[in-house]
Formats: sequence, structure tokens, C-alpha cells
Amino acid sequence: MTRTQWQQTVHTTPIIVLDGAWGTELARRGLPPGAAPELWNVSQPARVAEIPAAYVAAGARIVLTNTFGGSRFTLNKGGLADRVEELNRCGARISKEAVGGAALVCASIGRSARLPRSKCRPSLPNKFTPCSMAARICS
Repeated sequence: MTRTQWQQTVHTTPIIVLDGAWGTELARRGLPPGAAPELWNVSQPARVAEIPAAYVAAGARIVLTNTFGGSRFTLNKGGLADRVEELNRCGARISKEAVGGAALVCASIGRSARLPRSKCRPSLPNKFTPCSMAARICS
């Protein structure tokens, strides 16, 4: 979807349908509990591509990428921190190719780390660096 098409859609459509429930859809396609969904971007790309394609077929005009847990902090839990760029780029590419220009593709960026419960708060640069990195990779 071009920028012009998107602007026209925003200004002429009262309700814009988005996708949702990627985790549920991945599980329906066989993602084992506890497995990193982003790893499927390289190991099961056809299954991942089914999801944005199905959402567009159902009327979605915005679809996400399979990158919600794509920060190095989250991927590190599965020993995948060194594959952040690869997994996020593949997730973005899969959604873009699957919709074929029929929808806007937006990067799905989840929280990057568990925040401490104490009164101490991470500085903004430290807190948002992984999110900024994910946004850059997916763009």
C-alpha cells in the first residue's frame, strides 16, 4: 500500500481493520509452547506468511510483523540474542511479501525487558534503545 493509498484510506474509511492474535495464530499452526515465535521467521516462513495473508483476505488493512518478542533481551532467553537483526528483518519481509501491497505493514514491537519493581527507573535512552533498534531493523 503506497503512502497516498494509505492517506486516502485513513481519510475515507470510518473504521480501519487491523490484524491481531499473532500468538494464537502461530500456536494454531504448530508453534510449540515456550518457543520463540520469531525463530519461525527463518525456520517456518511459509507458516508465518499464512497469517498476514489470511488477515488481508479477511479485510484487514493493517497487518503486523512476527517481531513482538524480537528485542535482544527477549531473544536472549532462548539463546537467540545474536540473531536479532536476522529474525526481525525476516519477520518484516514475510509480512510485506504476504500482503502484496494490499495492506500497510507495521512492525510489532513488544516490551524489551522486565522493568524493575523498585522506584528506580531506567533512563529513557536505555529503556528505548532496543525498541529503536527493532524499529530500525523492521523498516
